[in-house]
Amino acid sequence: MKRIFKVLWIDLCFLCMVMPVNAKEDGIGFLCELAEWYNAPLEDCLTVQKGTIEGPSGKETYYNLDMSSIVQRLENMGVEGSYWVRQDGVKMYGQYVMVAANLDLRPLGTVLPTSLGLGIVCDTGGFASANPTQLDIAVTW
Repeated sequence: MKRIFKVLWIDLCFLCMVMPVNAKEDGIGFLCELAEWYNAPLEDCLTVQKGTIEGPSGKETYYNLDMSSIVQRLENMGVEGSYWVRQDGVKMYGQYVMVAANLDLRPLGTVLPTSLGLGIVCDTGGFASANPTQLDIAVTW
């Protein structure tokens, strides 16, 4: 029986699983839809020690603020999910890393890759005018 192994990256930088896929039964198309986004080497992830890195969508920094009004905004927009904090301290909404971005370039609800996983734009900040491609990632650090 021919088996194809696909690497699925879950919780980028923390957990990598290799899942066998039976090509005959499951089809070659059985992949995590996010796998292509989760392929950054571990050393390329944003951390509190690094403070800032060049991520897959531009410069990445981090911030730690109360997210209750941001979560309310997402709910009002009809974005499905709930707020939670990953074990590594990254703030999540559903399956997405919560990020702030320049809303003229990346409107609310935009989904894009970050060094810490697939992110959703749900906020903005003063940095956005000076560096329009920068992402500010919500964390508890």
